[in-house]
Amino acid sequence: MNHDTLGFYLVHQIRHCGLLAARSGKDLARCRELLGAPPAVVREKDPSWDQAFERLFGSHLLLCPACHTGILVRVCALPAVRG
Repeated sequence: MNHDTLGFYLVHQIRHCGLLAARSGKDLARCRELLGAPPAVVREKDPSWDQAFERLFGSHLLLCPACHTGILVRVCALPAVRG
């Protein structure tokens, strides 16, 4: 086993079996407590992808870049151009 393969395997084990595993929420909370870190903030999920985009990036994805008031609507799809 070379060093790259060993490193990949160790990261895999930590992610799937160790502290970062999905089942270890209690372990992670205990680690935060021992380290004196504040508890993790649980935020409710955004109802749709465009609202999540707006919250993360501060702008509406479908807002017209020219007038900043209208919403872009897909009219048709253009075929791919091959060179």
